[in-house]
Amino acid sequence: MAASASTPCLPMGYSVTYASPSWTVLVDYAPAAPLNVTWYWSWWNGTFESFVGHAGRPPTSFEPVTLDDVDGNGALSASDRIRIWDDSQSLRNATVAWYGDASRVGYTEGLPLSDGHRYGCSGGPLPLWEDPIVLLGASVAVVAVIAGIVLSRRSRR
Repeated sequence: MAASASTPCLPMGYSVTYASPSWTVLVDYAPAAPLNVTWYWSWWNGTFESFVGHAGRPPTSFEPVTLDDVDGNGALSASDRIRIWDDSQSLRNATVAWYGDASRVGYTEGLPLSDGHRYGCSGGPLPLWEDPIVLLGASVAVVAVIAGIVLSRRSRR
């Protein structure tokens, strides 16, 4: 059996715990992006909202998602905590996004809300020989070299 390729890493590593009435997502690593381009999905109104203005306090039923910016660097980073109010423990997922704006975010990561869930990357970027862009570039280069050889031989005749 052939060895399987590792999958690329998701943007954020984290662990999840539940202590009534809220979930805590402890960040292990995340993209280096300031809070003004870091978003969360607000399920109650169907839009993405910035973490700006939602930091430094516990969540409530009126402000269900907050961020503890532990290191105070103004970015979602290691040791920070995303806190999500869920007194009925009915939420199954949360979504964090980076870059773009509230109507068109750059990329997203779904966070399963399950007590004890942990995500840490065990994969990595695709090896060069599996990357479609590299394969396409190599194919074009091979065709160009062959065409160059054929044309140079024809010009000698």
